[in-house]
Amino acid sequence: MTPEELNAIKARVNAASAGPWERGDVYLTAGVGFGMPPGQCAFCRLGDPVWSGDANINGRMMPAHRHRDPNPYEPDHKITGSNGEVVAGNYDYEAGGIIEPADTEFIVHARTDVPALVAEIERIRRFIDEDFRYWCSPNGVAGRYAKDILAVIDQPRSAS
Repeated sequence: MTPEELNAIKARVNAASAGPWERGDVYLTAGVGFGMPPGQCAFCRLGDPVWSGDANINGRMMPAHRHRDPNPYEPDHKITGSNGEVVAGNYDYEAGGIIEPADTEFIVHARTDVPALVAEIERIRRFIDEDFRYWCSPNGVAGRYAKDILAVIDQPRSAS
């Protein structure tokens, strides 16, 4: 994988809606008030809101809550982002169509990006397990440092 290919993947990841993504329309949003006790919305019966703020409810900005839906709508046909907005399967054409363009790019390229990333990880692991271990062996160039170098390599890898 070339640096340009890796940079293109990073750009698509950074442009897409925030993750993690979940199956279905996971969140319920409602305005606060409207015959409810003060500071509550129609979905507060589900527990504390996961988000509170101002939202556009039927064309009017007002205080609102967002709650997790225990039975997400359309789990086979919609994807929700961590911001609570539907990423894919959004049928609100006035809001820009079914899927945001950056998310389309991310989803479309995932079919080739993920296998490419897996291949790159496998290539790096082969290098570490074969070439680099030999290079660090007593017969290799860095033989006298092998123990220290291999100890660092063999430490559990953290996600970063």
